[in-house]
Amino acid sequence: MSSTTTATEELYAVADFCLIPMGLETPSVGPQIAECQRVLEKSGLEYHTDIRIGTRVDKRIEQGGNAGKVSRVEDILAKDTK
Repeated sequence: MSSTTTATEELYAVADFCLIPMGLETPSVGPQIAECQRVLEKSGLEYHTDIRIGTRVDKRIEQGGNAGKVSRVEDILAKDTK
């Protein structure tokens, strides 16, 4: 198997970002996730966002779970276009 690719072959890579809210006034990382989205958007790369949440022990998780977190980031990004 060759270690080189031709111009017609598609390359695939995975990058995983882990955000830990250290030194912030709030445990929310929505604004930081939105900033990662902005950087990825500007890069021109094709990407998919998947927000995974660790166990929270400091507060009750709001209804909506992961979908609620994704909506929060989408709301932050929507303000960019206004």
